[in-house]
Amino acid sequence: MLKPGLYEQVINQELSSEIDDEKQFIKKDGIDKHDAPRILSHYLSEVIEKGLSSYGPDDTENKVILTNKIISLVSQCTGDDEIDEFCVIKNNDNNADQLLAIGNKINNAQSFKQFS
Repeated sequence: MLKPGLYEQVINQELSSEIDDEKQFIKKDGIDKHDAPRILSHYLSEVIEKGLSSYGPDDTENKVILTNKIISLVSQCTGDDEIDEFCVIKNNDNNADQLLAIGNKINNAQSFKQFS
């Protein structure tokens, strides 16, 4: 049984099984159609993070592979090919890189020192 309080979270299978309508006052409502992308993407972000965390800390390759599969699935389901074209993570030697900074090297020695 859930503790009394405010929850404001998506009702998934686990949460649904913990709700006891007979012993508690339960307030629930449908997800507003205008808020659905934000609410569901936040929920999905938590699920994906949990899934990616199930791989070992050094298993970036499988984390990238799973991430790219999710991106491709979103592209296929929505019919938006641009998602697949622009959002798939470029895989370098079974690893992924992130852009940390860009600086102008021309006529700016300080920027060069800062980013090298």
